[in-house]
Amino acid sequence: MRKPAILFASLIALAATNAQAKRNVREDPFAYDEREAEWNRERVEQQEAQPKQSFGNRWEFVVSAERLLGYAHTSRRVYIPNAPDEIAKYDQLHLLSNPGDLGTNFSTPRIAVDLFLARGFSLGGAFGYALNTDNGPSGLKRKLITLSPRLGYAVMFGEVVGLWPRVGATYQLHYSDPADTWLLAASADLPVVLVAGGHAAFTLGPRLDWAFLGKTFPAGGASYKVKATEFGISAGVSLFF
Repeated sequence: MRKPAILFASLIALAATNAQAKRNVREDPFAYDEREAEWNRERVEQQEAQPKQSFGNRWEFVVSAERLLGYAHTSRRVYIPNAPDEIAKYDQLHLLSNPGDLGTNFSTPRIAVDLFLARGFSLGGAFGYALNTDNGPSGLKRKLITLSPRLGYAVMFGEVVGLWPRVGATYQLHYSDPADTWLLAASADLPVVLVAGGHAAFTLGPRLDWAFLGKTFPAGGASYKVKATEFGISAGVSLFF
């Protein structure tokens, strides 16, 4: 009987010793910090060991000229108190140009910059500016400013073809006569990325800008709510480094 009792007592003592050792490791802040640093090193080594893809690698910087050509359909509604709403619809087909002042101007070409903070994950935005001045007696000016921060994730299916979905917001200011307008839109696009070799790529895909907030200020001091939706397909070119 003594042998089983001794064996049972030894097992209990061994289990208690292991539990205490584990507790000491957890309670030792230096051991925990060393283990966490080791995990971080292993994670970095695993990321660096991954083969680079042709587009969308960590710390890759992308400069793009967007919406250079394409098609868009725009619906715009102005809410006028005590009167019927003003509803307008536009279709645009543009090539390296844009007629402007058609509903929302989301189709206007613009410059964008994006930085890949991790493999595939990008943070960036687009900017557009246009100014049109009448040098005649009226001296009228039209100014368009577009700001569009965004997040994206690029997935490459090979060396040439990939997808780069992006979501963000677009804020647009349009100063003109007879009315100034501002719009805030939720924006999304799904361009196909075609790597042309080296550091160049073409993008082509659908997009959507939903202006859920906005106001227009016609002459006379009044202000009216504006909402608009624009969807279509656009193409551009990107350089990445």
